[in-house]
Amino acid sequence: MSAAMELNLSGHPLHTRLQTVAARRDAAGTVVVEAGHLDLRKRGFVPVGADLQASGIVHDMSLRATLDPQLACLRDVETAMRTPAFERSELTRGETCRDVAGRHPALESLPLDGGTSRAIAGAMNGVRGCSHILALTQLAASTIRYALDGDTGWDRGPERRLFHRTLVIDGSQPADRVIEIAVQLNDLFFAPAAPVANPMDRFARQYELRLLARIDLDGVVVRGLELAERRRGREDLDTAGWRRRDADVAGLLAAPFFGGFAARVFAHFPQPERDRPLIDGLLALAPAFIQICACFSEDWPSRCMAVDTLVGIGGIPDACYMWRRDGALHASRKRSDPLGKVGD
Repeated sequence: MSAAMELNLSGHPLHTRLQTVAARRDAAGTVVVEAGHLDLRKRGFVPVGADLQASGIVHDMSLRATLDPQLACLRDVETAMRTPAFERSELTRGETCRDVAGRHPALESLPLDGGTSRAIAGAMNGVRGCSHILALTQLAASTIRYALDGDTGWDRGPERRLFHRTLVIDGSQPADRVIEIAVQLNDLFFAPAAPVANPMDRFARQYELRLLARIDLDGVVVRGLELAERRRGREDLDTAGWRRRDADVAGLLAAPFFGGFAARVFAHFPQPERDRPLIDGLLALAPAFIQICACFSEDWPSRCMAVDTLVGIGGIPDACYMWRRDGALHASRKRSDPLGKVGD
């Protein structure tokens, strides 16, 4: 065990992503799962979709479902978008990201097991859905499966909070052609307590993870990984130390960040039930990195101004519902359109 690992990000702040997953039992005895996804862009603006996307909140999305603790499956899955990337407009011909939100009957009674992530991708139309909603749903399913394995009594007892996960990802630019990403994951398990009680009466245990990644934009490879974790319960609240696990992720260094990074993570941790929070933190790196890069290139506005374009910096074809090849935005592309690629 060691002292706390401090996440000393350097350089200019670019982007923060926040994802949360929470479970509670309501007054009727139903276990309710709620998750949220927020992207906060901290610099500049992006010309996209015949408009200018300013810095600030660029995505604000949520998920709500009920859980059958005995069968370990989700029911009544519904998603919503308070702030989508694209609202309806003349350019989108009335299409919006919100088209793929709402109820998801294909996820009804989906078992939370080893094949859940792939099943969710199929049920939510893969690249023809929303990549952010998909990532949030996969995180919610993985998180609740892990929380269920580590606790009991979710299917009985009074109304109360059961579990809460917070995943915060910050990106910064310490030098030219380099991005640093800091990940903080906090899992909090709640204990039964009286309606009015000392707040710590509700504390059962906690898991924390801190991860610092350094990404080289030349080749988009992982050049540095630092990792530490801590587990605390009531009996060792003041004495539990941090455990450094840099050596456990050293095998991911120098690996390409795209085109199979997730597969390499799973291969690196063949017992996912034991390292589920760590795996979730590593899998969150690449999707967050794409959003961090959206405000990394200062020359995108100038590039758009110099060419004949309507869509501005467009997404990769078939990256999501709005950028699908048979969609309105893709149909509005011109040969001169700049393409927002990672590392530009």
